[in-house]
Amino acid sequence: MVKLVKRLILSVVTVLVATATVLALALQYLNWNDHRDALAGWLSVAINRELTISDSLDFQLWPVTRLEVSGLRLASPADTFDVDLLELRNGVIEFDLWSLFSGIAVIDRLQLDGPTLQLAVSADGQANWHFDREQPPSALPQLAARNVLIKDARVVFAGRDPRLHQDLYLERLTLTLPSRGEGSEAVLIGSLNGAPLTLAGSLTLKDDDLEATLDLSLGTMAGKVHGSVNDLMEGANFDLALDLKTRDLTAAMQVVIPGLSARNARLLDGSAAVTAYLRGRPDRPLAWAYGEFHQQRVVGPHSGRERSLANGIPERRAAAASPKPAL
Repeated sequence: MVKLVKRLILSVVTVLVATATVLALALQYLNWNDHRDALAGWLSVAINRELTISDSLDFQLWPVTRLEVSGLRLASPADTFDVDLLELRNGVIEFDLWSLFSGIAVIDRLQLDGPTLQLAVSADGQANWHFDREQPPSALPQLAARNVLIKDARVVFAGRDPRLHQDLYLERLTLTLPSRGEGSEAVLIGSLNGAPLTLAGSLTLKDDDLEATLDLSLGTMAGKVHGSVNDLMEGANFDLALDLKTRDLTAAMQVVIPGLSARNARLLDGSAAVTAYLRGRPDRPLAWAYGEFHQQRVVGPHSGRERSLANGIPERRAAAASPKPAL
């Protein structure tokens, strides 16, 4: 009886190992490009959105787990929107397969060429990036990206109020996660609503916390983003501060609010400085807290008046159900 049980266990283990080996060999040596249409069709059914891969698809399991796709298109709900949600000219992702068993997906390399993300909200408030409004939002997966390179990217937001439409262009975004005790640099070059945008600085990893010091320039605005992202391996907890100054508040606000009327713009003449804080976790509503706001308005050629507001603007929470994402 004991020998029979041992033989049964050995047989089951042998079958499992043989099955895993066959699957691994199939994943490694299958010509995925020949089956990209079938795979795209299956994914379309799974997510209830039309997904197509027009150019190529390639996957390898070893020596580096790597997925490359070209000509990817993800549609918005066809009965409500006339724009696609996502278009991608080419994308490459290399990841640590074994890290998936720890519950954290470690991306060793992510490169995106020519992605276009079009976020839209219909007249009745439906957002094209919400896939199933009947289901409660699930917890965000834990990701850690070590090397990120994004080129020629565009993020467009079109809400119900056309005055608040946004157009973000990234000529190049380079981000390298630092090793423990070593610094790293993050560089972003692009534009927001036609105004030049640059973000550059350093990142430092200490234990499970990421400290950031970044210089920001947007049109007539200049400032600094500094603070930390704590508990990276436990979902991340943001504690960041944003300091901005501008000598031309009117021009600065016209960048942020492209549809700002001339009448309202005249109320924003002069210079201004603002300090704001972003605190919270991405799986919960993040809180923007405005600490200080100073505006120096020009009244005459040699005179002026200043309006200051310190801790007088209430904290605002970006609810998860809000149709406008943070750009």
